[in-house]
Amino acid sequence: MKHDVYISRGRGPREVPRITFDEWCDYVMGDDEMTMVRVVGGPASDGDTDVTYQILGIAYWNAWPGRGRGDRQAWFDWREGEIVAKRPDKATLAKTKAIAVVLGARVVSERGDEIDVDPSGNDPARRILRLFRRR
Repeated sequence: MKHDVYISRGRGPREVPRITFDEWCDYVMGDDEMTMVRVVGGPASDGDTDVTYQILGIAYWNAWPGRGRGDRQAWFDWREGEIVAKRPDKATLAKTKAIAVVLGARVVSERGDEIDVDPSGNDPARRILRLFRRR
């Protein structure tokens, strides 16, 4: 996808009700495929400088099928009550939907359109729901 998608409880991005930071942290800590990080970094566009910055609430999907190809990661960024996935591929979209199901939210576009993810074999929602119901 060329655009960001949002896990939101509202009708669209930046609307209420919001996902709390504690809910997001609890989700990430309970999902062994996710890792919360405090510092993100990488080479700047000039290629000579490394850029690092601290972000509260950013996590990456360590089981992302594209991991190991280049320097990309599948990032999920908690921002003011919703989780943002930047330019997700199909697998990341399925993971986004699975996270939304657990958090009682929806996956929406930047315009607020709900994104329906095909729940074919690539959607990990059922496995993740079983994991969280056991807690």
